[in-house]
Amino acid sequence: MMKRSNNCKFKRVIYTVLSILIVALIFAQSLKSGDASSNDSGHLVAILNNLASLFGFGEPFTDSIVRTCAHFTEFFVLSVSLMLMYRAYYCKLLRNSTLSVVTASVVAVCDETLQLFSEGRAFEITDIFIDICGAVSSVIIIALLILLSERKKRTNSNCSEG
Repeated sequence: MMKRSNNCKFKRVIYTVLSILIVALIFAQSLKSGDASSNDSGHLVAILNNLASLFGFGEPFTDSIVRTCAHFTEFFVLSVSLMLMYRAYYCKLLRNSTLSVVTASVVAVCDETLQLFSEGRAFEITDIFIDICGAVSSVIIIALLILLSERKKRTNSNCSEG
């Protein structure tokens, strides 16, 4: 019993720290100046277009596509971490899912608000919607995986009884 309790505490600490680090990374990106952020995006666009060209796809990536994907991905990953964190604290899937989306949404609003204080950056409501879409997408995928896993466990335990 003690081993399980220590394992639970360990998971809580690890997933909480991971979630905090991801939020810090997101906020650090928002605190960059507009020029620095554009420079980062430009480098990534160049790398992706070079890779695409190697495979005969031309140069399909634009700054807008890369930035949109970055917002979606950051909050997808954040929400995965939040789901793991809340699962370590609570057993209810609906509660974990709701808390993950709400937390990610608050982080998204704070993230865009931080950009008001960075030179050359602006508050973009569309970025908040993209962030929330990333969070909701990961919550749906994780919830489905959990439900499928639990269903499989129930099916396997019913088979072993008979």
